[in-house]
Amino acid sequence: MKVCGSCTECCTVIPVKELQKAQFTRCAKLHSIPHKDGPGCGIYPVRPVSCRMWKCVWLRTPEMPDEYRPDRVGFIIDEVKDLIAINGKEMVAAQIWAAPGSEDAWCEEAAHRCIQALLEQRHCKAVLWRQRDMMCRAFYFGEGGGIIVTEPNPVKENFATILGDEEERARKLRRLTGVER
Repeated sequence: MKVCGSCTECCTVIPVKELQKAQFTRCAKLHSIPHKDGPGCGIYPVRPVSCRMWKCVWLRTPEMPDEYRPDRVGFIIDEVKDLIAINGKEMVAAQIWAAPGSEDAWCEEAAHRCIQALLEQRHCKAVLWRQRDMMCRAFYFGEGGGIIVTEPNPVKENFATILGDEEERARKLRRLTGVER
């Protein structure tokens, strides 16, 4: 079974509603490196439910090599899919969160392999590469079969008016993936 070890990338990138922690913001509960307990969560035994439930794809995938650990590659593959629209078409997108300073890691071989594998999943039609400053790129297969990558675009803060509120987006994701709960 894999363990996070000294990796705390999710604590600096992933948003946590219960802690009012925004995306790409270092969690206030995260120990500093010189802490007596070492790096890691300062409230681990009582951390919020969303922190307890969430795990990156590297941690959940036994066959994924250690060199793909988020702090080593500069990005986190999120197990949670999102709904995006490309050229007016709604589609399921895998999410990859680039660590601050690693926004261009998508150009590296490790990222290429991950993006390709995610795009080949049955229900995944795109990969959303999230970057700080509310920017993202999208990767998807073009008509000729090659992977298209968009220029960085601002993440729309008004998704509720474009794709629906969280509940509506979740319903659309379940419909698009065939997973009804």
